[in-house]
Amino acid sequence: MYTVAIALAIAAAGLLWYDHTHRTPRFAPGDRVALFGDSLAQGLRTPLKNLASSTGVDMVSDVQQGTRLDQWVQRGPQVAAGSKYALISLGTNDSVANEAHKAQMERWAKDISASLRGLGVTPIWILPPPMRFGTGRAVEAIRATGDPFLVSADYPRYDGIHPTPAAFGLWAADIWAAVGPRLAAAPTLPWAQDSFSVPVPSEWNRPVWKVCLGEVG
Repeated sequence: MYTVAIALAIAAAGLLWYDHTHRTPRFAPGDRVALFGDSLAQGLRTPLKNLASSTGVDMVSDVQQGTRLDQWVQRGPQVAAGSKYALISLGTNDSVANEAHKAQMERWAKDISASLRGLGVTPIWILPPPMRFGTGRAVEAIRATGDPFLVSADYPRYDGIHPTPAAFGLWAADIWAAVGPRLAAAPTLPWAQDSFSVPVPSEWNRPVWKVCLGEVG
C-alpha cells in the first residue's frame, strides 16, 4: 500500500502537460517517429524505443551529448527523413546563453522546425525540465516556433541535470501517455539507460512508473 501511494504521488507530480493551443498529434501503429537531441534524448532513447516497439511505432534516433540548437542547425535533422513526427530534446545546453543570445536561439529553433517541416515531418519539442541554472530563455525560444511542445516535470536527478535511470523511464512513460498510441497494459521494460549506468536510489528500485502507464487506456 505504501509503495502504491508513493507511486501514485510520483506519477501525479511527474506527468507532462501538452500544449493544447495546437491540435494534439498522437502517434498511430505503423507511424515512423524520429527522436533526436542531447544527453536527455540519449537517456530517453531506450525506454521510448521500447514503448514504440510495444505499440507498433517505428522509432529511429540520433543523439549527441552536450549538443545545442545551433549545432543541430548545422548537423541537420536528417534522421527524421521519412518520419511522420520528430521528438526533439534540445535547449538545456543553450540555457547558459544570456539575454542577448535569445534572438539567435529563437532563429535556430525556427530553422530546425523549418527543416523538419520541409521534410514533411511534424516537430514535437520536449522542453528541458527545470534546471538549477534556469532554462527560461531556451524554453521561450523553442515556444516561439509555434510547434507543439511537451513541458517536463522536475524528475529526480542523480547529478542535478540528468534524471536517474528510473526517472528516465517515468519521463518516457509520461511522454508516451501524451502522444503515443494507447497502451492496453503496462509492458515490462528494462531500466538500463544507455550510458547512464548509475546506482538507482532504493525508493526507485521498483517500476513505479508502471502505475502511470496503467492509467493510460
